Amino acid sequence: MKILMVIRYNSVPNPYVNSLVNGLINFGHDVKCDLDLFWNSFNDFDLLFFQWPEAIFEWERNSIDLQKLSEHFEKIRKAHIKMIITCHNLRPHNKDKKTVELYNLVYSKVDAFHHMGNYSYEKLKKRFPHQYHFIAPHHVADSLWEYSINSIDAKRALHIPKDNIVISSFGEFRNTDEVHLFLDMAKDVSNRHISFLAPRLPIGRIYNGRWINKSIKNLYLLILYKKLGIKYSGFLSNEELKVWLSASDVVFIQRKEILNSGNVPLAFSASKIVVGPNQGNVGAILKETDNFIFEPYDKASVKKAVIDAISTVRQNSQLGFNNFQYAMRNWSTKRICGLINEVISIIINNK
Repeated sequence: MKILMVIRYNSVPNPYVNSLVNGLINFGHDVKCDLDLFWNSFNDFDLLFFQWPEAIFEWERNSIDLQKLSEHFEKIRKAHIKMIITCHNLRPHNKDKKTVELYNLVYSKVDAFHHMGNYSYEKLKKRFPHQYHFIAPHHVADSLWEYSINSIDAKRALHIPKDNIVISSFGEFRNTDEVHLFLDMAKDVSNRHISFLAPRLPIGRIYNGRWINKSIKNLYLLILYKKLGIKYSGFLSNEELKVWLSASDVVFIQRKEILNSGNVPLAFSASKIVVGPNQGNVGAILKETDNFIFEPYDKASVKKAVIDAISTVRQNSQLGFNNFQYAMRNWSTKRICGLINEVISIIINNK
């Protein structure tokens, strides 16, 4: 079967799309990642597979042309080409009106929704009852996270005392609320036996490594980071991520609003304990697996969840290992792509 993933290859700085493509190829599909083919040669494919609606216009808000896309969807419909989308978000993070309209348009036109958990499944099945809905969780990018460095060596490489508890937040900090969530947590639980890793904290050093500590505010923050023991670096390569993740004991999900997070399977695949918001599919997974949840607008709740996680680490709990077993049992790329593969056949044959 010929499948077009409607996104530029490597346009998203995480391994999700690439590993999904490779997983579907292993099931015998001919898979391409491209936007030009979507606009000019969609007839060459049996299935159009969308990820983030913003990717259709290469994440450029000013490039969004709803009229053009609506007319293009009509051409696709008349050609009887099936369309499916992975529900990464219920709505755009920035809540921009035009981007919300883009989501509404794409969600109303696809034939099927791939959900990563029951939360979005229940929400959107009510909203779009005539489309096909199915659940296949966020997979682990198995081949990328084969760890060759242990925790002690990783801490040594990052100049962290071997007995320190390391709390890490990976991925982008999308807004100041998320920065404050992390910093407030760090201030509330900080002591000399705890270190923090937040490679993409956007204040002090931006993603390309250029210093922006010209203002008094940024200088204050740099001093605060040092006082709290926060290490940051900008965007990490895969090899750097392995070291930073291996050094971690607890992975903290720094989101106040969230549906899915690739950092949960990432942390589970590395046998780490996870603390995250009681929201969306993330909250449901963390509760199911006995990890730690917090109410994102309640500082006391955040503090308690992290302190409980720290106590669990100090007790040499098996929770991290249990997380690893859960991920390998339920979230392997082969298993998840197998579920998607089965549904693709149903969608294509449902004329």
